[in-house]
Amino acid sequence: MWNRVVVELRGDKMLREAVIKRIDSGELEKLPVDGIFIEIGAETPVDFFRRVGLELTEDGYVKVNEAMETNIPGIYAAGDCTTAMSRGFKQIQIAAAQGAVAAYSAYNYILRLRG
Repeated sequence: MWNRVVVELRGDKMLREAVIKRIDSGELEKLPVDGIFIEIGAETPVDFFRRVGLELTEDGYVKVNEAMETNIPGIYAAGDCTTAMSRGFKQIQIAAAQGAVAAYSAYNYILRLRG
């Protein structure tokens, strides 16, 4: 969705809705969602990661295992911000593949919670 910014995330115990604002008109729109992937730019948001409580390397990369799990149950990370780099590549193809692994891991995590 071009020319829009997320202004609010809503839900109870789970994310249910994102409120987005059109840059051109200022109009607010509600978008039903089950999850969100955050991409803020080229710089890793280390301060945000620390506030959340994610375990980081000294260089500020999020530590993940092969399932893209972080140290916090139910939180997954993928792409250039993680320690799961593939032979030093930092490219969108790698991030997309890791995102698929993270999504599958999150799905299995939810199934385990539901019993």
